[in-house]
Amino acid sequence: MRRFQQDDAHIFCRQDQIKAEVLGALDFMKHVYTVLGMTCKLELSTRPAKALGDHALWDIAEDQLAEALDEFGGVGNWSVIAGDGAFYGPKIDIKVFDALERIHQCATVQLDFFQLPLRFDLQYKAQGVEAKEEEGGEEEGAAAEKAQAFQRHVMVHRAMLGSVERMTAVLAEHWEASGPSGSPPPPGVRGAGRPQVQRLRLLRGAAGRARCGVLRRGGRLIAHAEEEEGAGGTAGAAQLRAGGGA
Repeated sequence: MRRFQQDDAHIFCRQDQIKAEVLGALDFMKHVYTVLGMTCKLELSTRPAKALGDHALWDIAEDQLAEALDEFGGVGNWSVIAGDGAFYGPKIDIKVFDALERIHQCATVQLDFFQLPLRFDLQYKAQGVEAKEEEGGEEEGAAAEKAQAFQRHVMVHRAMLGSVERMTAVLAEHWEASGPSGSPPPPGVRGAGRPQVQRLRLLRGAAGRARCGVLRRGGRLIAHAEEEEGAGGTAGAAQLRAGGGA
C-alpha cells in the first residue's frame, strides 16, 4: 500500500458547545456501526502526565465528555483510562468488536484545546461583548478589553472508520467476504471468507460466548471456546480446527 485515507473531520466550536458536538459525533458513530453490524465499547482517556494548558480547563473538558457519555451510553456503561489522553486534550476511544470478538481501535472523538487553535491563532468575538476602539496609539486598558472580547476556539476531532483501507480489511473478515445482510462484498474484496468464523460461532453456542477466540498452533488457526465455571460445575473447553495457516 502506498497511501491510505482517513475519514476524520475537524469541528471548531465554543467551549459551551463541546457536549452537543460530541453527542452528535457519538450518534453518527452509532448509526455507522449499526449498519456495519458491529458492537463497541467506549473509553474516556483523561489528562496525561505531560499535558499542555491549564488543568482547570482539562477538568471542564473531561466533565463535558463524561456527561456526553452518560447521556449517550448510560451511567456505568463506559470506562475511564486515566492518563491516556492526548497531550492537547482528552478523548473518547471507540473500540469495536468483529465476528471473532477481536477489538479494533477505529472511531475516536478527541478535543484539541492547545494545538491547532493556537497554531492557527483562531479566535471568535464573544457574544454580547464589544471591544472599544483604541483612540490614538496603544493603550493597555483598551488592549485588555479587546483581548477579553475575543476567545479561543475548541476543536473537536472525530473519525468514524479511521483508516478506510484498514476498515475494509476488518469488514472483509467480519462479513466473511460478503456485505451486511448478504449484500455484495465491498469493491476489491475477494474470497470465500475464513472458516474459523463459522466454527467459532458454533463453539459460542456450546460455551455460552465465554472466552471464545482463535488460537495459532503449529501454523494452523484453531477456533477455541472455554466454558466458565458455573455453580457446582467445572470449566470445560472445546476446539475445532479452522483451516489453513494464514
